[in-house]
Amino acid sequence: MFKFISGLVLGAAIFGIVAHVCRGQVTTAEVKVKDVRQGDDFWMDVSVDKTPNVDGTLNVWVSPDGGGTQIELSGNLIKGMKTCQPHNRMPLDAKLGKWTINKITFRMFVQPQAEKEITKSGIMSFQVIEHGEVIRPGSATISDIRSPA
Repeated sequence: MFKFISGLVLGAAIFGIVAHVCRGQVTTAEVKVKDVRQGDDFWMDVSVDKTPNVDGTLNVWVSPDGGGTQIELSGNLIKGMKTCQPHNRMPLDAKLGKWTINKITFRMFVQPQAEKEITKSGIMSFQVIEHGEVIRPGSATISDIRSPA
């Protein structure tokens, strides 16, 4: 009987610890544009279910469907705020087609090694489209050289 009760107490304690550690923090992510052109800056609106009481960074990892190079978008989530806009530049040689949000994490400035993955919901994909012809400058003219006065 003692082993049975001890087992129940231990099981309840483990369940309580797991429930406390894994309690759901949810983010909602929404890409500002549905088509992201290769080489362009892009960002998304991300809302969290609870306002943090410490400053930190919200990181979002995206990658093309079927595999490929993953890209990290980041934005500051300041204490007391529920939204931020992580951003980055889509590489000029990024794979065309559907891209998916893989993971969202929160990292505190005061303890950067303690990164926490957050449950995601909302719009989880977008399309990467072709940039087209790349035009680069061919020359430059210098018009004024001066020193501070």
